[in-house]
Amino acid sequence: MKCILFLIPIFSVFLSISQDIPYWKDVSVTHINKMDAHTWYIPYQDEKSAIIGNPENSVYYKLLNGSWKFKLSKNPKIRPVDFYKNDYKTDSWDNIPVPANWEMHGYDIPIYVNQPYEFMPYGVQPVPPYLPEDWNPVGQYKTEFTIPSNWKNRQTIIHFGAVKSAFYLWINGEFVGYSEDSKLPAEFDITKYIKSGSNKLAVEVYRWSDGTYLECQDFMRISGIERDVFIYSKPKVQLFDYFFKPDLKNNYNDGSFNVDITLRNINGKPCGNIYVVERPVPPELLNLKVPKPDYYINIKLKDKENLVFEKETGANIYFDTVIYNINTDSFLIKNVKKWSAETPNLYDLIITLKDKNKKTIDIICDKVGFRTCEIKNGQLLINGAAVLFKGVNRHEHDEFTGHVISKESMLKDIKLMKRYNINAVRTCHYPNDPYWYKLCDEYGLYLIDEANIESHGMGYDEESLAKDTTWLKAHMERTTRMVERDKNHPSIVIWSLGNEAGDGINFQKTSAWIKSRDKSRPVHYERAGWEPHTDIYCPMYPGIGHLIDYALRPQTRPLIMCEYAHAMGNSTGNLQDYWDVIEKYDQLQGGFIWDWVDQGYAAQNERGLKYWKYGGDWGDEKVIPSDENFCCNGLVAADRNPHPGLFEVKNVYQYIKFKRVANNADEFEIKNMYDFINLDNFIIKWNITEDTKVIKSGIIEKPDIEPGKSELIDLKISEITFNPDQDYFITFTAEPAVDLPLIPAGYILASEQIQLSLQQKMILKQSDPPKIKLDDAKSSFNIKGMDFSVFINKTYGKITSYKYKGAELLIEGPAPVFWRPITDNDFGWGMQNKCAVWKDVWKDLKVYNYESKVIDGQNIVITFTYQIAEIDAQYIIKYYISGNGQVDIYNHFIPGKKDLPVIPRVGMRMKLPKEMAGLKWYGRGPQENYCDRKTSAFVDVYESTVADQLVTYVSLQETGHKCDVRWLTLSDSLKGLNIIGNPMFEFSALYYTIENLNRESRGSLHLNEVPENDFIELIIDYKHMGVGGDDSWWSTPHTQYNIPAKEFEYTFTLIPSSLKENMFDLYDKLIR
Repeated sequence: MKCILFLIPIFSVFLSISQDIPYWKDVSVTHINKMDAHTWYIPYQDEKSAIIGNPENSVYYKLLNGSWKFKLSKNPKIRPVDFYKNDYKTDSWDNIPVPANWEMHGYDIPIYVNQPYEFMPYGVQPVPPYLPEDWNPVGQYKTEFTIPSNWKNRQTIIHFGAVKSAFYLWINGEFVGYSEDSKLPAEFDITKYIKSGSNKLAVEVYRWSDGTYLECQDFMRISGIERDVFIYSKPKVQLFDYFFKPDLKNNYNDGSFNVDITLRNINGKPCGNIYVVERPVPPELLNLKVPKPDYYINIKLKDKENLVFEKETGANIYFDTVIYNINTDSFLIKNVKKWSAETPNLYDLIITLKDKNKKTIDIICDKVGFRTCEIKNGQLLINGAAVLFKGVNRHEHDEFTGHVISKESMLKDIKLMKRYNINAVRTCHYPNDPYWYKLCDEYGLYLIDEANIESHGMGYDEESLAKDTTWLKAHMERTTRMVERDKNHPSIVIWSLGNEAGDGINFQKTSAWIKSRDKSRPVHYERAGWEPHTDIYCPMYPGIGHLIDYALRPQTRPLIMCEYAHAMGNSTGNLQDYWDVIEKYDQLQGGFIWDWVDQGYAAQNERGLKYWKYGGDWGDEKVIPSDENFCCNGLVAADRNPHPGLFEVKNVYQYIKFKRVANNADEFEIKNMYDFINLDNFIIKWNITEDTKVIKSGIIEKPDIEPGKSELIDLKISEITFNPDQDYFITFTAEPAVDLPLIPAGYILASEQIQLSLQQKMILKQSDPPKIKLDDAKSSFNIKGMDFSVFINKTYGKITSYKYKGAELLIEGPAPVFWRPITDNDFGWGMQNKCAVWKDVWKDLKVYNYESKVIDGQNIVITFTYQIAEIDAQYIIKYYISGNGQVDIYNHFIPGKKDLPVIPRVGMRMKLPKEMAGLKWYGRGPQENYCDRKTSAFVDVYESTVADQLVTYVSLQETGHKCDVRWLTLSDSLKGLNIIGNPMFEFSALYYTIENLNRESRGSLHLNEVPENDFIELIIDYKHMGVGGDDSWWSTPHTQYNIPAKEFEYTFTLIPSSLKENMFDLYDKLIR
């Protein structure tokens, strides 16, 4: 791989304004010769090919992707200025694939910053349109192509799907045009520049341009030709664009529509008449003599093979100018198949332009849907229903190719979203690849389509570009071109003016333009707040209290959070709490989690271990700005493997809810939270377990529950005799009986576990064990019994050896622990500082006092007392050791009068031999879970390994925790250790210590930087703080998930495992 790095101080020199300003520095120039925006389509030769819709089958389409010649210069001054000329030699140039981001191929480096401009040093206010002079890489491309012979006497157009950030284009040595806006197509009419045979294409791309000031998004800053490049051919009298305008009438049952059709004549001369010609011709017009039309426009609407509507239409106009808009009348389709994310019904719209002999000249075919979107009584209604947006923000990201996204990757994202109950996506923060919208239309996702405008680095005050009308043209063009390209997609239900770009006159203007152009969708812009140019109140990261305050006051606008539940690292806590409130109040309509995928780039270390790079991993951090791993906030990893938080999202977002009507009641409520589908295509299964053993079960075949309705079912729970010492749960699952879009029949879409009885308070039982011997040595207590021994150090009060039948079960510990490896959210609210007193409070802490006692020759009690001066507290540990090897460990924390911060965790840590890697537990699982993220983690018996407990967050942190555990076994093939709760505990078991995973600063610890230890660190927690999830910069875990520094006491038991015992029997014997 070629590797070119330009490590020049990016803030050294800035270009000055001169009289001859190049386009890429001229705010007044957004493009030269770029064609008007229009609906994305490919022309086809006939209706059959158009309906199939595969561009490769079109004789009027040619893809130019592939290997192109490429040269990168570190700044514009040293670029070869004549490279575009036909005789310029490129033999010494490299080859690069197109599309590609050049940084992903070793040219220059990726940069990640959140808010600042990547070419500015921290703390320096940018002064647009100034750009660095010494480091502004310029990529130059050359390739050749031929024009098919059947394109003669037609218009030839070249299409660049997306180029970052600005580019010039030459064909055969002649300048064609210039374009900015790196996330929308740039099309140029190249008809007059091409010739028969080979044609030479030259492109010059600038990493940074004045347009970069509007592209300050929170994502990887990389460059190049990012989407497809192709040429296509159109007739000189052509269908240029259309706008399909559907409506629903008669209580949203019947469909109507009209179509605005834009015709273009590029001949430069009149070409005849176009008349209205209805099919069939009305009787009163049969004998009417009118001139034979020169052109016909035929409109068809098809439902698969069935013709729903057809009409040939025109406008009685003389065709002698460039553009005509032809409006059809409105037509009514009875019982139309409506489009929604739940029922993504599509029709084929075929628009054909014919000559006077009825020969097809031009044809456009697209999938359209009948769907309304309106705001009434402060609610956003889709087809009359107040939908809840169970959304995510999604950046276009690939771990290997950067911003070049394959069709397969897009489909994989949608498949995952559908299967995890996500129904909406905000295209943060720019228009996406056109294929994405087609997939969302087909499979059903609601979209907020967002303009490629973010000037976050300028701030929100008077310097904001939103207030500077010099930038109005750029704001307006990025908005209008997005709307014109995407206006016919039923999946788009909201237009977004941009993101974090301040607010002012420029957004007032763009909002007004959208509302005049498209009255069928509301406008969204977070920075507008309560201003009238946003139809939705769409805050970022509001607290639950803010939502409730909004909902309790009369409102004319819905509240939809454009960003919430910041999913950075080990996060997504308290999501259920948010949705309990959202589902309670009508005008709260959900939101979009930040965000979908970690923006890390795959790498391997010298040992072949895969990890992901992020901000700060390229170049000198003193020169290159970086916001470290703040780009890695995904519900899925960069390779699309789900993080544990996604399982919580699936459960919280699910559309079928189950609850017990009341304690001890036989009835349960099944609620259909879908807006448009009955549950009669689902199968609901339930079972009741006694300590995980199924004692009763049933199936509800295709329940007839209408959208938004509930049904009560009587499961005769009262017929069960409950043992007060055992766990009873009922678990419901719901699965489609038939295939749904990307969801196969039988896939569990909804599930719920409800505890039917609470265990009585458990009391540790004293067994009748064999005899035991205590050796009170100088430095340790040495205890021996039947087949076991325990040595406890007197200085620190730790077990230094715990053997059973000669095999070591415990290398060291347990010792109290109050710290956890810092999560990304912890860094945000400053746990490393605010709670620092707990980090090393037990480090090297010595026993203040100890005593031992032998009871009946069968049990030994050893008590250690500690005085913790640093926090003015006392701590007591008691070991109750029985002759059978059972060790009960009692902890008692007694704080003094000192005001102490919340405690990250309360537990005990110990070291076990590495080979004891088999895990089996009865508690919540199977995925990692915490007290504020356990709705989706059901209580059951799970088996796993220590190696599988590490969640590979891009930057290592707290991980692998499990809640509400009754018992746990760690074992190898020969030995094992059981841990019994009294009644429950929490745990983690890893090949990494707290110190291994703890970071001094955010983003400072990659997966590849920490090798595994040759032991297991097992931590048994009494309590563990929630992970939080409101945001990653100041919000703490919610109060109910914190651990106040109050007095506490708890007990758990260690007992050697024979690997044969029934753990439920052992649990009953010792605890119940």
